[in-house]
Amino acid sequence: MRELQAVIGEEARQQMIDIAGGLPDVAFACVGGGSNAIGLFYPLLGDDIELIGVEAGGTGNGLGQNAATLATGTPGVLQGSYTIILQDDDGQVQETHSISAGLDYSGVGPEHALLQATGRVKYISATDDEALEALEELCASEGILTALETSHAFAAAKEYAKEHPGKRILIGNSGRGDKDMPTLTKYPARTRSHAGA
Repeated sequence: MRELQAVIGEEARQQMIDIAGGLPDVAFACVGGGSNAIGLFYPLLGDDIELIGVEAGGTGNGLGQNAATLATGTPGVLQGSYTIILQDDDGQVQETHSISAGLDYSGVGPEHALLQATGRVKYISATDDEALEALEELCASEGILTALETSHAFAAAKEYAKEHPGKRILIGNSGRGDKDMPTLTKYPARTRSHAGA
């Protein structure tokens, strides 16, 4: 069965071949509920490509400090799906935190839980501060105001690039940042220069 969001990955896959001359070595996407990430990953599952989902690390590892479901959650049922969720020892779904409203969710789609369990996709997290820094750097160096959700993927991809120079990286850009302006006005811009970054 074809995923509804698969058109994202199908087009990105073809664009990499047409423009970059081949498939990426690795693909990054942010993961909240997970629909945009599964859309990017689904057409790439059969390729020899590393797939990395980036969750909201928020401000810490404790319940209520993040929305990193796959990193810190446990199996349970949420909204009719058996998946990984953020819950307490009694099975009560917990509040989450992320600077990004789109990642601030207590569960994740069951396909992501399966892809993590089988080891096909690696799931990591980026903190609020890392996402903000990535967003600012992207604005300064590329003139792109991406969504705070996607900023998490950019933050993780930047760290990956430092450790894997020369690798071809695909980042799923899930939205525009103009919707995040009310949130961004609450955080002062970093003062350090991104020149040469």
